[in-house]
Amino acid sequence: HGDFSALGPPMLARRCRAARALAFAGFLIVALASSARAWTLSLDGEWKVVNANGSITAPATVPGQIHTDLFAAGLIGDPYYRFNDVELAWVAMESWTYSR
Repeated sequence: HGDFSALGPPMLARRCRAARALAFAGFLIVALASSARAWTLSLDGEWKVVNANGSITAPATVPGQIHTDLFAAGLIGDPYYRFNDVELAWVAMESWTYSR
């Protein structure tokens, strides 16, 4: 709408670039949204968890939590019993890797 002849070539060029950039951004959002719905990642299968230096390995459940995996494997006591939350603080400080 309106007469753009008074804007001059530089301003028209900027508006065209802005319109193209906006159109491309819209296309990209639609493309990413439709492709995000297209694939899923199955968490099925046998999982294991290993600490950073490899000294602790246990079967794991995904989705899950490190304390419950270590407890299920008999490697730590019940994290909710008495002061075990304090005694098991090292678990939170360790780096853990889940893999299958």
